[in-house]
Amino acid sequence: MKENKIFVDYIEHFQGEYINMVIENVKTISNLLYDDRNKEQVIRLYLNHEVSRRNKMKQIKNLHSEIENEGLKQQSLYNRPIEILRSENKLYPLLRNLSMEELHKLRNIVNIQTEFERLDKEKFEEMKRNRGTTVGTSLTN
Repeated sequence: MKENKIFVDYIEHFQGEYINMVIENVKTISNLLYDDRNKEQVIRLYLNHEVSRRNKMKQIKNLHSEIENEGLKQQSLYNRPIEILRSENKLYPLLRNLSMEELHKLRNIVNIQTEFERLDKEKFEEMKRNRGTTVGTSLTN
């Protein structure tokens, strides 16, 4: 078996330790299990499969990245009017005139989380003030 040739052929793909481990594993299998296959051929096939597997993993990673970028582009299309209104300082006043139901619906579609939290807090405080006034009025009646 030409181990040096194997190292030369695969060193661009793997660290020497990994190649050495594969060689030793094949030797162990061959010696302990009386495997009479061509060791060099088995090692090369194993390493070729590993190169192929790693290439496919890179492709999958790239595809995931591309899919994520497409999703960001889609969301950007939805958020464009929000960005324009926000830059013109018109978003918050516009949102203040919407009902909580409309705000919830819009929040699930576009990025208005910060404004939503602020409006939600304002409306809650307003509700508390109104409730306090109503309770105060009914106590004096």
